[in-house]
Amino acid sequence: MKNENNNQGCCPSVHAKIFEIILIIGFILPIILLIINLVITLWCFKCSYSLFIIEIGLLVLNFICFIISIILRCWRSDGSVLKENFSSSNSAAIFNIVLVSHIFH
Repeated sequence: MKNENNNQGCCPSVHAKIFEIILIIGFILPIILLIINLVITLWCFKCSYSLFIIEIGLLVLNFICFIISIILRCWRSDGSVLKENFSSSNSAAIFNIVLVSHIFH
């Protein structure tokens, strides 16, 4: 029999840790930028409560996605994603995708 190398996905030679680190950094940068934007908004638009509420909402959603990403990274690093936390990790990943799509929509 022929031994086939089962390369699936867009980048089969890249380890999953790289994508997880990029994902976590991808949530840290918007949190920092939203905090800077919040400070600038409070300084420039002192009476704009609607902008303040929208920015706080975006900051909370980004922080939730960041925490879920870290939890998924910890579960995957100790191997419990496939053994003990499969349904939880699947639900957390889907919830994170829904939140990210809602943030950027």
